[in-house]
Amino acid sequence: MDKTHALKDNLLAVKARKIRAALNAKHPEIDFLLDRINHTITQPITVAIMGEFSAGKSSFLNRLLGVNALPVSVLPKTATLTRLVYGTEAAVEIDYDFDGKLISKHHSGYEIFNELQRAAKVNDPVFLQELERIREVRVFVNNIILTKLHLLDTPGFNHDQSMDDKSISALANADIVIWIGDYNQLAKKTEFEKLATIQQRIKRLYLIINKADVHISDSAAYLSAKEELASSLADNAFLNFFQNEDIHLISSQATDPFWDGKFQQFVAHFSQVILNADLKISLSLIEEQAESLKQLLKDESNRYTQLQQRLIAFEEQNNIDFLITRDRNELFSRIGDAASKLSTSIKTYCMACAKINNNIIFSANSFVADHFKTLPNKNFRALQDAYGSYLNEWEHNYQEELLIVMEQIAAFLPSNNQSLCDRVNTLIAYFRLEDSEKTDTCLNYLPATDRTVEILRLMGINHLYDNLPEDPVKWKLEFDVLNDGILSLNEHAIRMSFSSYIEMNITDSILENYRSDVSHIMSNRIVKGIVAELNSISADAIKQLDTATQIMTE
Repeated sequence: MDKTHALKDNLLAVKARKIRAALNAKHPEIDFLLDRINHTITQPITVAIMGEFSAGKSSFLNRLLGVNALPVSVLPKTATLTRLVYGTEAAVEIDYDFDGKLISKHHSGYEIFNELQRAAKVNDPVFLQELERIREVRVFVNNIILTKLHLLDTPGFNHDQSMDDKSISALANADIVIWIGDYNQLAKKTEFEKLATIQQRIKRLYLIINKADVHISDSAAYLSAKEELASSLADNAFLNFFQNEDIHLISSQATDPFWDGKFQQFVAHFSQVILNADLKISLSLIEEQAESLKQLLKDESNRYTQLQQRLIAFEEQNNIDFLITRDRNELFSRIGDAASKLSTSIKTYCMACAKINNNIIFSANSFVADHFKTLPNKNFRALQDAYGSYLNEWEHNYQEELLIVMEQIAAFLPSNNQSLCDRVNTLIAYFRLEDSEKTDTCLNYLPATDRTVEILRLMGINHLYDNLPEDPVKWKLEFDVLNDGILSLNEHAIRMSFSSYIEMNITDSILENYRSDVSHIMSNRIVKGIVAELNSISADAIKQLDTATQIMTE
């Protein structure tokens, strides 16, 4: 039965299709896994052929497929993946990367490989640059094996770092790895290292030992070498990487009857374990991918939940009432002494004015008033300095706290939304630069307190609210300065001493300035716009991921 037909109605396959429909937003890792599930259902299994440089990978593939489709000597200056796929006609397609744009070129037959190798020997810089543009090569071979699987020839390890990187990247699209080991230098430290990396990503690894013909020429020597090698590889734990029930000693190039027979024995085993079990392997792969998908949905949901938590922290950080309530005690612990001295000096000023108010002419009154203004003015400037120092420090701390939250938010941003990531990172860079270059430019002039002080002074001169500036309702009272008493307030006010009245109004005016200044510091519309967008994105993503998780658990 055709694999695609057999798997299309598989429960996990149906769930994968429903999940893709449920997720409107892009989730790169989830999307990749859904693509892998679909690939497993609709495409042949991909078997990556790996090993160290010159282990004989290309020779092995040519022998397996019965054609000279691949050049035996790999072009050493390319790091290219070569995919062998089924085709009725021999052909090669090469993908070139021209400034990020892939361009495919089709070539009939396999002569293009010989042309490339001949040109490479000339060492022409222009041609070598063109070789470096190659991203993937697809070789079409008319062989029944390729109707059930794709073979992926990878660059050899431990020759060039770019080749190593390219080979590791191939694991993302591989289902099975066949490791080609060189009989003459097997189980090296570098092989252990590479196989440990591969094993973290691919569960199905099989070992084939090539070039065994160098030291083995007959059946007796073969059996002895095989037994000795199996024991040695078991002792050093090299075989622990692989799922082989038996080790296979082959020669990809020797054509004498003995080694040809050994290769055919391997092909028969290969057909039984992989070719004839492609449906079983595909079902197993889908189950593994489904388990990974469950975990990935959980991880992605947690990521967006954490993003929401960071956004809540940010909103708390930008809630003016929360910040003023939180920091009020700290503010007055820093400026309380200066505010108290200002209140006392205003009271002293008002009492002095009251004592002389009815005894001298207005011009003298004005002279005395100006004289007694000196101390309140001095104390007001001291209050301004204390307030300005605190506010500059508050702004610096606020920017640092904001940076921490923004950096936490940046760590949880959806990676597919590059524009949003760029804007947040630009904003973070701007905050860092602004904070490093900031001078003491906070709004520390206390205009509301300045007006309040002036009104309280006028009370000391006029004794009545009639001639006072500002809203008369706020200041509608009669008072006895000399006896430190409020005779009557407006109907909504409470009775208190004149001293308390001064302190109350000074405190209220400072808080009025504080709210205004904090609001000014926090008034960044760009930040608010980005946070609103992030809130919307995370809320939608969590809803969709919850739906996807529910589908998986049904």
